[in-house]
Amino acid sequence: MPIQPERRITVCAKRFFAAWQFISTEETRYYLNGVFIEPHPDGGVTMTATDGHTLASIRDRNARFDGKEGWICRVPKQPFNTLLKHGKSGHLHFVGNSVYLTDRLLADCDVLDPEYDPAHISPRHMAVAFCEPIDGTFPAWRLVVPRKGRARADNFALNGRLIARFSTAIKCISPTNSPTLHIFTPNDDAHPVVIRCGTVPDFFGIQMPMRDDTATRMPDWLKLPRKKSARKPKAANDTVEDIKRDIDKTRNTDAA
Repeated sequence: MPIQPERRITVCAKRFFAAWQFISTEETRYYLNGVFIEPHPDGGVTMTATDGHTLASIRDRNARFDGKEGWICRVPKQPFNTLLKHGKSGHLHFVGNSVYLTDRLLADCDVLDPEYDPAHISPRHMAVAFCEPIDGTFPAWRLVVPRKGRARADNFALNGRLIARFSTAIKCISPTNSPTLHIFTPNDDAHPVVIRCGTVPDFFGIQMPMRDDTATRMPDWLKLPRKKSARKPKAANDTVEDIKRDIDKTRNTDAA
């Protein structure tokens, strides 16, 4: 692949790692093997990744992005993945066909400053590697996002292994150790489930539901007590027969 000198992106490493949880590892869909970073019209960037079953998009308001077109960015598994997982990193810099990881102690310089050169190696650099962007077209992911996420479905199922990705991703960027997932169910089992987190408003995710009719009610072994049927109250004074008799008398009197 030719050198990409125009690529210049600086993003929060934790937020990139959160999006990284949702990439695909299938070689046939190589264009999903990275995080799609694109400029946001209000500043900063959005970082989106999907494997076709789950999708997450994260806003980084303080990122730097040169250019107008998005890039599908990736990082080497080692040592980047380990360093990002430990959360000691500060920023990821994608410059040309290289990627640089700097720590979070860059107090003596502004990494978003146009004059800052991440290619100038310093003790603050945690990892450096040659890693070109993925040459492909990222899908138009906004087309699968439901416009309404608060409608209720009668029944739906979720893959537990996939839902765990959201917990891992949100923990990377949440100010609390035990973030709460808010799940908005779809209109039916053909629409994706929307997943948000109150402590991380810049995070958005969806997961495609599964069809599973094996557990649509409470199990019989719970032996839940049966609800007592409500009895109809009896008439206070007259019986039903007395009321009918009075009605018949009234009708006969009107006829006479």
